[in-house]
Amino acid sequence: MLLLTNAFLHPVSHSAIQRGYLWIDPPVIRAIGSGDPPADLLAVHQGPVVDLAGSHIVPGLIDAHCHIGLFNDGLASEGYDANEHSDPVTPHMQAIDGLFQDDRCFAEALAAGVTTVMTGPGSANVLGGSFAVLHTACNSFDTMLGRQTAAMKAALGENPKKSYGKRERAPATRMANAAILREALTKAQHYRE
Repeated sequence: MLLLTNAFLHPVSHSAIQRGYLWIDPPVIRAIGSGDPPADLLAVHQGPVVDLAGSHIVPGLIDAHCHIGLFNDGLASEGYDANEHSDPVTPHMQAIDGLFQDDRCFAEALAAGVTTVMTGPGSANVLGGSFAVLHTACNSFDTMLGRQTAAMKAALGENPKKSYGKRERAPATRMANAAILREALTKAQHYRE
C-alpha cells in the first residue's frame, strides 16, 4: 500500500483537488480526498507515506493506436514485426504473436504517464491483423495482457499501395485497396452466415 499526500489531484470522476491525498493498493485506488488523510485511514495504512509537496497526479494515459513492442526501438530488422508482407489480407495475424515485451518503449511510455496501450500491426496490408490492449507497468506477459483481440487493423491509404505496388502486386491503387477490403469483408460475412 502507498499513501500519497499533499498532492494536486486530477481525478476522472470529479473536479480537481488542489491539496489532497491518494491511498492506493496497486492497482486499486482505495481512497481519494481533500486535505490531510483522516485518522481512521492512517490507523489502517501499512506502507510508506509520501509527501508530494504539491506535485500533480493525473490518471494514467491511454495510447489507443500504437505499434509498441512490434517496431522494437533499438533493434534492426529482427525487431520489425508489425507488418506481414506476404499477403495484403492477413486478419489472422495477432499482435501478441509478434510482441517483444522487453521493448524499452514500454518503460519509456510508462515514464511518460502512459499506462495502457492498444498496439498492433502496421499499415502495410489492407487487413493487417488484430490489436491487443497491454498494460505498460507489468513485468510478465500474463499481467501485461489486458485484452488479446481489441481491434482489426485496416488500411486504405498509401501504405498498402507502396508495400505491394512497388513489387508489381495488388494493391497498387486505391481502387484495389477498396476492392480487396470489400472482398475480404464479403467472404467474412458469408462465412458468418
